[in-house]
Amino acid sequence: MSCDSLLSVKKRDRQKSWKEKVHPAFLEIGLIYRDSQENLPGSASNQLAQNAEKLRARVSRTREALLKRYPELQPGSPSNHITAASARFSSRRDNLTGILEWLCWRRFKQPLSALAAEEKAGNLEAHDKVHRLKDDLWRLLHGRGPIQPFKGNSRHSEIMELGLNLGLDTLTDEELADCFDEFCRCGKDHDPDALKKQRARVRKQLEAARYENLRAIPSRKRFAAYGADGVTARAYHWEAKGIRFVEVSPHGKQPECFIYPDGTAVAVENSQFYSPGGLDRVLDAFGVESPQHLFSMFFPA
Repeated sequence: MSCDSLLSVKKRDRQKSWKEKVHPAFLEIGLIYRDSQENLPGSASNQLAQNAEKLRARVSRTREALLKRYPELQPGSPSNHITAASARFSSRRDNLTGILEWLCWRRFKQPLSALAAEEKAGNLEAHDKVHRLKDDLWRLLHGRGPIQPFKGNSRHSEIMELGLNLGLDTLTDEELADCFDEFCRCGKDHDPDALKKQRARVRKQLEAARYENLRAIPSRKRFAAYGADGVTARAYHWEAKGIRFVEVSPHGKQPECFIYPDGTAVAVENSQFYSPGGLDRVLDAFGVESPQHLFSMFFPA
């Protein structure tokens, strides 16, 4: 067997392996993304609106079907990057805000809410960025584009963000390249090493955005986190005394476990978290590795 034949066999095996590793939902999401990149950019001006409306209808149908099959992907889970997607019917204001959020993330890799908070606090750089976003939005709405291209490969970033928590984080470098060969129509070669580095950058950017969003919300006003099996976590902050901890309870009832800044966990006697393995149940419910990580969800450093 020739070298070319061996390489072809190895690639077919990888193509099968990566599809078995990712969440089935990602295969459908990736297909819609690929079709949108193939069809919308080449649409004639008189067909663009019609094709976009067909795409929106397809996205809506697919979303409803996926949520019925995989309820763990409901908005609010780690796999959901745009919480506004939970709204089925959006107003014009919602749509404009959504465009601004997308522009802000693509342009500056920063959540719009965090940027707005910095501007409100008097940050001049943030103020300039907000004006840049408003100018981009105005140009798009009034057909005065194109706007200045975003840095890096936006298509690669978008696919990575869509699938990072749906299995892309588990693929080898070569499998990742095979995945992008199938779903990306950027017209460029998909180098495994380059995609590996971009995956690391996207992971870091999403983690930084999560902490920025948390910082923008006062601790005592943050909502509870709902983990698996009905386990709920909520922050407690007595500012006058400097007391901070996270209280964990079943179904939001009486707290049965308390997590402190140094990672100390105290469980109420005879609770489900008091027995051996109780702390592991708390951590598993929220998908975190340590008590400190759970605490940082509510009180980022």
